[in-house]
Parts: sequence; structure tokens; C-alpha cells
Amino acid sequence: MSTLNRFFPAKVQQRTIDSTQLLTLLNTQAGGGKNVMVTPKKAIALGVVFECIDIITRTLSLVSPKIIELRNGGKYIASNHPYYNLLTLEPYPLYDASKMYQRMIANYLLFGNAYARILRDNIGRVIGIKLYEDSEVDVSVIEIDGIENHWYKISKTGELINQMDMIHLYDFTLDYRDWE
Repeated sequence: MSTLNRFFPAKVQQRTIDSTQLLTLLNTQAGGGKNVMVTPKKAIALGVVFECIDIITRTLSLVSPKIIELRNGGKYIASNHPYYNLLTLEPYPLYDASKMYQRMIANYLLFGNAYARILRDNIGRVIGIKLYEDSEVDVSVIEIDGIENHWYKISKTGELINQMDMIHLYDFTLDYRDWE
């Protein structure tokens, strides 16, 4: 018995269908009843897009940032810096640095935005970096005392986060003056 069948024994059904049946199934079920034409050419294009995103994210996630220290007229990797392990090994307990960079790049490529919150302790030291999905964050430009700042609202909690505590990679974003 396969691992999948052990976890989902009553729901797993195997069916073999050919490409014509698959396209018919996609055309009838796509868009909640809307007629959507999926051709073999379009289906292949989607696969190519996702394969490209996979290659880009896996490659770039291997290039981790380094903290450089200038000393004695030379540049050295500052592996003793307090944030070195955070940026290169474990930014958050649920994922390592490589996985974080991979997810950020994928979010940027797929949604045009990637968000990661800089977590701080009670005295302001950086203790972690937490990723957010694009759909979880609303962006706004708010003017305080004549100075415009980006503010981020986390939809699940309603928290407002200043731009100093958010890493935001963006290609395209809508800035709102008011929270709805």
C-alpha cells in the first residue's frame, strides 16, 4: 500500500486519461462553469512557465547574502556578525534561509510582490524573518508629519507594520491612501 493510500484510503481513486480527455475535463471544469478554452499549446506553455519559475527560484535560492566586514584594507565575510546565521542559515523556525529565498523569489515572479517581516525582540534586535503570502498583505502609503511611508497591514491579524520592519520585493503594487 502506498504512503498516499495509507493517509487517504477512502478518497484516492486512480484514473488513466489521455490528453484529449484531460483537455475536455479542463475545459468543462475551469472557471466554475465558465467556458475556458484550454489547448495543448496553452497547457504546454503553463508547464514551461512553472518549470522556468522552478529553475529560477532554485538557482537564486542557493545564492545567500553575505555580511562583509572591511578590515585591514580587505573585505572579509563577517561570520561572527550577530545576523550572519539569521541570513544564511535559519531566518525562522519553520524554514531555512534557502527555502525562504526560494519562496520570496517565487512570490515575486508569480504575484509581483514578495513580503517578509523583520521580527524584533523587546529591545529592537532582529530575531527572525517571517514570510507572508501576497494575499495576506495590504500596502498603503501614509503621510505622517509630512513624510510619506509605506505601511503594511496583515489581513489575518490587522497589524500595521512600518516599512522599516518589512522586506518588500515588488514589481508592481497599488498604494492605497486608506484602509478599507
